[in-house]
Formats: sequence, structure tokens, C-alpha cells
Amino acid sequence: MEDLAGQEGNEFLKSDGFSLWQWIVGSTKEDDREEVMWLQHIAGSCRNTLLQQRISNPGGIRIPDKVLRYLRFQHSFVRDKPPVQYMILLLLQHVLPKDPEKESYDIPLEIVYQRANSFFPPWWESTETTRQVKRQWIREALSTLCDLGLIKRHPDGESYTIPRTLLEKRMPLRLICKKLAQRSRKRARRGRPRTKYTVTVTPAPGGTLEPFLEREQPK
Repeated sequence: MEDLAGQEGNEFLKSDGFSLWQWIVGSTKEDDREEVMWLQHIAGSCRNTLLQQRISNPGGIRIPDKVLRYLRFQHSFVRDKPPVQYMILLLLQHVLPKDPEKESYDIPLEIVYQRANSFFPPWWESTETTRQVKRQWIREALSTLCDLGLIKRHPDGESYTIPRTLLEKRMPLRLICKKLAQRSRKRARRGRPRTKYTVTVTPAPGGTLEPFLEREQPK
């Protein structure tokens, strides 16, 4: 660390309030099934005295499994476009409202988009605030549900009718993947024309093998 801080352009590593930490994920000895994270101090010190004292303790700061589960729920996306079935599952389980008193309800795309971004808060960066969920991802997921016959799209193309039975499915991911596989097979059969083959048998030059076989018969 000292060698790195001594290099040109790395003077900030010695500045007041700069602290370098590392994180380690593992299981506790008490219960191997529980996953925990430790934040550990490497070098420097932060201006928060209490936090610096805690991070400097042997082992560092332990982040329990329940906190990790909460953070995983809050940040369920990466920068790349997710598979459509993943987006559909999150809409069904977390975003689309459930109303046990109605057989179905209508909801605009804009409301779904707003709810998704309220449940999955944006990433904060030094230059801008970015959203986890993009409108196009939601539109594609809802359009796919329409193509699979699970929901209906309004003529305006901006609203959808969501049946209660869809939201009450016990294993929605299995249902979605099964229907997507069926659609792929139908498209493959529909897009691949049948090819007719004509087989023509032409005798080999030089006659047949009967004379040769007659010569090889034991006498």
C-alpha cells in the first residue's frame, strides 16, 4: 500500500479520510447454510471514528444473511438486458399488484414502469443517477405475455389486462419457460419448409457381383 501510494498520481491514497477496505463472503461455523459477508480494513482511516473503530476490530464488520437477502432484492439487475423470462417473473412476483377481489384488472405500461423503479431503486454514480429497470425491458416482458396468451393488450398498445389466475400460479417460472419452449418449436416448424428428396439408384459400371461370388464359392 505504501509503495502504491508513493507512485505519481496516487497521492490521494495518503489523503485524510481515505480508507481501503475489502469484503469476503463465506459461511459461519454455527450454521454452514447461512451466508455472511465481512468488511475488513486494509489501510488508511475514515473520518467516522465509530465506523473506523468497528472496521478495525479483528474480523472486521459482519454483514448477516438477512441484510444480504434484502440487498439482493433491492438490486436484482445488472447493466445488461435480462432474459425475458427473468423480467416476467419479477413483474409477476413483485411488481404487478394482486387484487383477490377482482378476476382481472387493467394497468397502463407507465404504472408498471413506475412501480418497478420504486421497488428496484436506481444505482447512484458520481456523474448521474441510473435506473435498474428500463421501460423497453418491461414492454418486451408484457408483450411476450400477450403472445403467450396469458394477458391481453388494449388496442392503444399502452395498457394491459392482467388476470388474477396468472398472479396466483404456484410455479410461474415453469409455466413461462414451458410456453416459451412451445412457441419456439412452433416457429421452427412454421418457418422450415418440408424438403422432398428423390433417390435414384444407378447400377455401378462393370456389371454385377454375381460372377465374382460364383468364383469364390468353395469347390
